[in-house]
Amino acid sequence: MGVVGQNPAASFVTDVVEDELAYAMENLGVAPEAMRRRVEDTLDLLGLHELRDRPLPTLSGGQQQRVAIGAVLSASPRILVLDEPTSALDPAAAEEVLAALSRLVHDLGMTVVVAEHRLERVVPFADSVIVVPGRAAIEMGSPGSVMAHSSIAPPIVELGRLAGWSPIPLSVRDARRVATPLRQRLSSAEPPAARARRGEPAASVERLFASYGAVVALEGVDLEFERGQVTAVMGRNGSGKSTLLATWRACAPRTRAPSRCSAPRRARCRRRN
Repeated sequence: MGVVGQNPAASFVTDVVEDELAYAMENLGVAPEAMRRRVEDTLDLLGLHELRDRPLPTLSGGQQQRVAIGAVLSASPRILVLDEPTSALDPAAAEEVLAALSRLVHDLGMTVVVAEHRLERVVPFADSVIVVPGRAAIEMGSPGSVMAHSSIAPPIVELGRLAGWSPIPLSVRDARRVATPLRQRLSSAEPPAARARRGEPAASVERLFASYGAVVALEGVDLEFERGQVTAVMGRNGSGKSTLLATWRACAPRTRAPSRCSAPRRARCRRRN
């Protein structure tokens, strides 16, 4: 049985991606030729080939999650247990991981158990669902039967309930097949007028830079955050979202004078008012 926890970095025992993938097999006494073949298969399966020589601390959270999963898969377990495996992944990367897990199930007959609160990601891939409500008895059944009345459901299922669709759609693809009548009804509805509201600036930064050695993560970023509004920072894994927030926080000056500082994870930054 292989287990992948929520915090991938907590399970790492080596310093480099390829070494981490091979570590479990070394402990199991796998022959070198078989070990090399499994490492290559795992790199291709999870899209880690370009990262094979990278130090683990330099990877993004999503990349570390994929390495942690790969380190378990390389030992060829018959049962794979994952605790929120997509929590640090963007939607595209999460779907790649879940599709890879699905291939393991259908091609190799592996049993996969996933604990996940982002149901919209995992329900379309699940063969069965277990709902753990807390103090009440747990419920197990097919995804369609359980989602039809479960108090915990992804948005697409809640939309299907409101629209009265049967069977309940479990994915956007399923919903599109039955959504034509609802789409026609809504096409004639007048949407409420957009209310543009510009809040008072709460914080701003100009020409923010950050680098990890020779790798430039941020270059000349200008930002302004408005008071009373929620700003979403979006991007693929490794694009620099966490670096942006950590560097900006570390470089926020206590005075109005331009400042230089050292941000977390050896990033270097500078800011000009």
